[in-house]
Amino acid sequence: MTTTVPFGALNRTYWFTVLAYPKLAPQFNDSCPIGVIVGQRAGFDLVLWNPPPDDTYSATPPSTVSIRFELFNTGNGVDRFLIQGSSSRADVGLILEFVDGVDEYGYTEEVPPDPVMENPYFIDVRVRIPAWTQPNVEAIVSINTTSLFNVSYQGPSAVATVRALQYYNFQVYINGPDKKVGIPGETVTFQIKISNLGNGPDTFSLVAVFDKVLNPGFAAVVNPSNITIEPNDNGTALLVVEVPEDAPKKTYFITVEVASESDMLSPVTKSVAVEVGQFYGIELTGDNTTREIVPGG
Repeated sequence: MTTTVPFGALNRTYWFTVLAYPKLAPQFNDSCPIGVIVGQRAGFDLVLWNPPPDDTYSATPPSTVSIRFELFNTGNGVDRFLIQGSSSRADVGLILEFVDGVDEYGYTEEVPPDPVMENPYFIDVRVRIPAWTQPNVEAIVSINTTSLFNVSYQGPSAVATVRALQYYNFQVYINGPDKKVGIPGETVTFQIKISNLGNGPDTFSLVAVFDKVLNPGFAAVVNPSNITIEPNDNGTALLVVEVPEDAPKKTYFITVEVASESDMLSPVTKSVAVEVGQFYGIELTGDNTTREIVPGG
């Protein structure tokens, strides 16, 4: 008697009955049960569940990236697994944490056999990206699996990439007073300070904006008009306002518009005031300013 065990047969005892009888007298027969024990075989497959393109999870700091793996017990018996993982950039704060699917020691629950890979066992992890993470820093997340039935059986690691994106943020200040006295025919200077609060370098454009009807004859420029600032650093520019010689006495307002290179941020505006005070001047004229006079006259 030869019995062929098919691939994927589960770990249990399979019973067969052997019936024997004389060919000419089949009414005289006897039977005998025969058991075939199929031993357990370890096997598993760990893959990303619903992975993004290139298996890369991108996020803007500070944030938390959640990653789900699906584990299939491709062996032929119930098994438990030891799950271990690591992050290649834990040194800069991108630390791997297990969230669900394993206990505090890294062991799964009992996973029933699933040779056709239809019922995944989910393992959830997360990687925190700190606020100070520089753009394009990548952490390689590796998850290793070991069968507890056969600890010598090693499969390939499941791998994902976590990438930090650049985020943009900035603030604009006026260094010193935002209101100064202007003298007709002269210039008034204000210092503009920009703080780059993002996690990467940013190039800012600066432009002076004012109402030419309300400020007739005025001119205003920002120097430099473009400035690149490293993350967590400051940069300055000068707003120079030219007051026309015939400017009437009143307060004039000039606005500086600062824009990031990111189109996701709206420009930030800051206004300054130039107060032109009253000044006095006199000019005497006449038709004939020359006279002749004799001594004693």
